[in-house]
Amino acid sequence: LKSIGREVENDLRGIEGISQVELSGFPAEELVVSVDEESLRAYNLSFAEVARAVSQNNLLLTGGSIKTDTEDYLIRINNRSYYANELDNTVLKTDPSGVIIRLRDVAHVKDDWSEDPDRIFFNGESAINIKVSTTNNEDLVVAAENVVAYAEKFNESHQNIQLDVTNDRSQVIVERTNLLLKNGAQGLALVIFFLSLFLRPRLAGWVAFGIPISFMGMLIMASYFDITINVLSLFGMIIVLGILVDDGIVIAENIYHHYEKGKNRIQAAIDGTMEVAPAIISAILTTVVAFSTFFFLDGRVGEFFGEVSIVVILTLLFSLVEALIILPAHVAHSKALTKEQKTYRFNAWADRVMNYMRDRLYSPVLNFSMKYKSITFAIMIALFMITIGGIQGGVIRTTFFPVITSDQVSVTVKMPQGINPLVTDSILDVIENVAWKVGQDYTERQTGNLEVVENVIKRLGPGTANGSLRINLLPGEERDFAASEVAQAIAASAGSFPDAESVVFDSGTNFGGKPVSVALTSYNIPELKAAKIELKKALAENALLRDISDNDPAGIKEIRLELKDKAYVMGFTLND
Repeated sequence: LKSIGREVENDLRGIEGISQVELSGFPAEELVVSVDEESLRAYNLSFAEVARAVSQNNLLLTGGSIKTDTEDYLIRINNRSYYANELDNTVLKTDPSGVIIRLRDVAHVKDDWSEDPDRIFFNGESAINIKVSTTNNEDLVVAAENVVAYAEKFNESHQNIQLDVTNDRSQVIVERTNLLLKNGAQGLALVIFFLSLFLRPRLAGWVAFGIPISFMGMLIMASYFDITINVLSLFGMIIVLGILVDDGIVIAENIYHHYEKGKNRIQAAIDGTMEVAPAIISAILTTVVAFSTFFFLDGRVGEFFGEVSIVVILTLLFSLVEALIILPAHVAHSKALTKEQKTYRFNAWADRVMNYMRDRLYSPVLNFSMKYKSITFAIMIALFMITIGGIQGGVIRTTFFPVITSDQVSVTVKMPQGINPLVTDSILDVIENVAWKVGQDYTERQTGNLEVVENVIKRLGPGTANGSLRINLLPGEERDFAASEVAQAIAASAGSFPDAESVVFDSGTNFGGKPVSVALTSYNIPELKAAKIELKKALAENALLRDISDNDPAGIKEIRLELKDKAYVMGFTLND
C-alpha cells in the first residue's frame, strides 16, 4: 500500500496546481539488527562493539572545507544506509591477517515497521490516507476536481486497489459561492423590483449596479491583504451583501425627491446627495468601526473574524465611494430624471398604497406616540423586560458561537499508556460495528432509504493508546437526521468502556473550544490529580454534560532498576 501510495503521490505532484501531498496510515520504517550471540563469541565481539561500529560508520555529515588557489571544496561523508541490504556491508572489525568481519556475519538485518502502531482501515480493509493540500497561490476547487478525475482514472485501471475520496473541502467553497451568487441575485431582484415599484425602473437599475461595483473594488484590494476566495472571505461577502445598497437607495430616493420639487437633474443630484451625505457617511463609518474591533481580538476568534472584517470594511468603503460619487453622476445623466420618462401604472398603484400606509397607519401611530409619550415609553420598557425575561428564563437561548454541524461523527479513544494495541483495536471494532448497526436503523427511516453511514475510517495510533473513528454520513442536504442525533445514538448503543481513559463522540465543531472547559493549576501534583478526579466526578453527575475528558494521561508504567552492592564488587555499572 505504501509503495502504491508513493506512486500516487508522485502522480498527484505532477498535476499543475498541487504541491502538497502527505501520506499517513503506516508506522515509521526502521532497520532492525538482530545479533546472533554465538557469532559474537566466535568473532570475539560484544554487542556494544557492534552498536558502536554501526553508529560510527552510518554517517551523513560535513567536515569543514579545503581552500585551494582555484576553488573551495566541502568535506562531506555520505555513508548513511536506508535499507537492510546496504547496512549488511558495514565493517565491524578487521584482524592482522586481513580478514574483514561485516555486520552480515554476526547479525540479521531487515527492513521493518516501528513497533508503535499507526494503521488506517477503510470499511474494515487496510488503507492509507493521502492528504492533498493547496497553498494560497493554488486553486482549491480546481485541485479537487483534478484529484477526483485522477481517482476515477486510477480506479478504471486498477482492480485490486481503489482510491476513494472521503473528504472534499472544496464542496464548502462551492456551496458558499453558490449561496453568495444566489443571495446576490435575490438582492438585485428585490432592489430593482421595489425601487421600480416606488420610484422608476431606470433609477432602480443604477442603484443595483452598486453591488457588483463594490465587490469588484473589494476584490482588487483584497490581494494586498493576502485574502483569497475561501470560506471566511465568502462568509464576509454574504454578511455585507445585505447592507450594501442601503446607502444607494437613500441617495437615489432623495435625488428623485429633489427632482420632483422642480430642480434640474444636475442640481437635484447635487442637493440630494449632499443633504444625506453626513448621515450616509456616519452610518457606514459606524459599521466599519464595529467590525474593526475584531482586529484587536487574540487567538482563533481574532484570526477568524479578522479576515471577515477586512472583506466587510473594504466592501462598505467602496460602496460609500460608489454611492456618493458614481451613483449621483449616473443618475444625473440618466433618462430616469427626464420629462420624457413616463409613469407606469404600477408606479401609480404603488404611490396609492404608500399614501394609504402613511396616512392611515403610520401617521396615527406616530401621533399617538408623540401625544402619549409616557405610555409609549412604558410599552418600550415592557417589551425590553419581556425580552430580558425570555433570555433569563431560557425561552430565548443564547450562545457565543453555535456548534458547526458536520457530515461526520468523530470518535476518539484514549487508553492508558503502554496498553496492548489489540485492546485499543478491540474497542474501536466494537464502536465501528455499533456505528454500522445504528446507521442501518437510520437508513430504514431515511427518505429514499439512502445509506446514512457512507463509510467508516478507523485509525489505530499513533501509539498503542490512541485510536479514532471517522464515520462519514450522508450529506446534510439529503439527510433527515442531525449528525449530533446519530452520534448520541452510537454513544448510547456502544455503552461505557471502563478500561479507557476517555471515549469522546463528536459531531461538529465547537468554535473557540469546548462549551465547558476548566483549567486546574497547582505546584502539588498529587493534590492536582486528586482535584481532577473530584471535578470529573462532579461534572459526570450533570446530565447535560457528556464526553468528559482531561489532558493528564496516567502515563506508562515503569520498571526501575537498582544495582546491588555485589554487582559493584563484580565490576558492573548501571550503564552495563
